[in-house]
Amino acid sequence: MALKFYLIQFLFLFFLGLITGCATIDQDEGQQRVSIYSDPVGADIFLDGKKVGTTPAVIFVDRNRKNKKLQLIYKNQKKEYELDANFRWRASGLGNLMFLHLYPIALVTDLVSGSAWEVKSNFFVKFKRTEQENEQEVIVIAPPQGQREYWAPEIAENMRRFASKKYSNKRIVPLFMTYDMFRDFNYDYHERPILDRQSALHRELKKLFTADYLLESFYEIHEQRLNIYAELIDLKNNEAKLQHNISLPLNDLKIFRATLWREKAGKFFNLIPNNIAFQAASRNQYLTLTNPATAQSIEYQAENIPLDGFLGETSRILNAININFLDPPTSRRSTRYEFYFVPALIFSTSKYKYEHINLLNDVEFQNISIGGAYGPQWSLRSNWGKTFLEFLMALSYNDVRWKAPGNRHGQVNKVRTNAQIRLGHTVFINDHLNITFFTQSNSQDPNDWQQVIDDIAGFNNSYYVESSSRAFSGVSLGYYFPVFENPVGKIYE
Repeated sequence: MALKFYLIQFLFLFFLGLITGCATIDQDEGQQRVSIYSDPVGADIFLDGKKVGTTPAVIFVDRNRKNKKLQLIYKNQKKEYELDANFRWRASGLGNLMFLHLYPIALVTDLVSGSAWEVKSNFFVKFKRTEQENEQEVIVIAPPQGQREYWAPEIAENMRRFASKKYSNKRIVPLFMTYDMFRDFNYDYHERPILDRQSALHRELKKLFTADYLLESFYEIHEQRLNIYAELIDLKNNEAKLQHNISLPLNDLKIFRATLWREKAGKFFNLIPNNIAFQAASRNQYLTLTNPATAQSIEYQAENIPLDGFLGETSRILNAININFLDPPTSRRSTRYEFYFVPALIFSTSKYKYEHINLLNDVEFQNISIGGAYGPQWSLRSNWGKTFLEFLMALSYNDVRWKAPGNRHGQVNKVRTNAQIRLGHTVFINDHLNITFFTQSNSQDPNDWQQVIDDIAGFNNSYYVESSSRAFSGVSLGYYFPVFENPVGKIYE
């Protein structure tokens, strides 16, 4: 029996460690996306002697320790590079440390699968130009901005086709080649960088792509049409040179047809939790009792007792599971206030005693709570993470079981509404893995505890339960998964 228990515990923690700690599942089939652009475009790309595309292009490189040879050929010019494989300290090194006891297993998994290694993800290669090529000006497509993040790739492709026809004498740099750079400068599908970062972005575009213009756009939906408002920015003086208005039927967009069922569902998907977190926190149970004879109220704190069996062993590390709503990670170097109504689901279990209450000092209590909550969240969000304050109303099933000497025992279980207050700070380690430091207080219905004490003490009870609450303080390790919109960093992969 003991062997079976430890086997189950090992498999549970092993799976949890791989899901939240290692880099293996964070990649598709052990490959890395590498963007390659050349000036001029049209260079043939060879990887380890095999042709894999023509610039501009995105290629996929196997993740392993072996270095690879990248070769670009343009007309009679040839350039070669060594793709050095580097250890991914953030994902494989630090990520696997979340569970120290499984660090060797998760690290070996990453090494065997190749996910522990990465190569340079962006290449820009410059060749000598002919006089005719030197006369061409360059337009870079910026990320289209609007309400639907997952529409951005197709709208950007529409802008590329528009620019190719409108400015046929100019070279067009598509967004898929530059999106990582835009993201590094805090330019994404719904915000643009502050002025100094914007100037730095323009300088980088001119340096790497010899860019002369930036085609920025904003889109909105009106009467079943997609309206795009674009500006051609002259990077020499940072001024809008030309404006363009483009209107397309929504049915012309593949992404609209593919996600039509989502659009009909409206904002329902925003009510779905998108983060599962495992809490490692101190738990405190409080009772405030009043003696009617003296009218004196005293608050008592329970002493925690380790649970028995699998739950007991596991709860030493993880004592609650919280499924809640999170914003996607951001690399934006700015601060902003946000307000949401957020959902949450929680499961927790604990065991404790009230040694300082005479009527209860020899009674053991076990509490299981399962519930859902919804309410307002105020947050301050930046690239350092998110600090938040939540006031949630919860509907929960609360089960309190007690056991006293003399084979006396009892149980009170009710479905109740209660209030939850939660203050915390969330930091994303990567696009999915996140850590939250928090403190939380949950109110409980005092009538339930009044019934428990009356059942235990009978006619000898001289206490009135004024209030009951539970408090948590600690850290939770979460895994974020997109529900309605894709995370910013993944929409071009």
